[in-house]
Amino acid sequence: MTSLLAEPVVLDATNIAELLPTPAGDDLSAKLLWRSGSSASGVMHARAGAELRSHHHPDTAHHMWIMEGGCRVLGRDVGPGAYVRVPAGCEHAVSVGPWGCTFFFVYESEPAASASHADDHIPRPPLTASTDPVM
Repeated sequence: MTSLLAEPVVLDATNIAELLPTPAGDDLSAKLLWRSGSSASGVMHARAGAELRSHHHPDTAHHMWIMEGGCRVLGRDVGPGAYVRVPAGCEHAVSVGPWGCTFFFVYESEPAASASHADDHIPRPPLTASTDPVM
């Protein structure tokens, strides 16, 4: 589904359930909800035990909100309710847990060279053992 930034998109759970998943390799499938240029959002599912080798997205930051299951990314185990942001150009691998992993994703256009200070204005919570961000 392709959309311009000016076009609103509202999909309820039934609309999303009716979308056919698109295979994205042997271990992934995705339901694309919105796209504009190199930015996109959707729901992705990784099969149980999948190992997604180290890779990077040179011009897009990768956001993940874990909905079901779990995985290990950037050295951290994450499960339902967790959020992960991988900056543009950052190498990362994903090891999926025994129940698979379903997550909402956003690929946000962000050239790696200019991404280093793009979000300096966003307040950050204090770092503690339970709240340190996954980066």
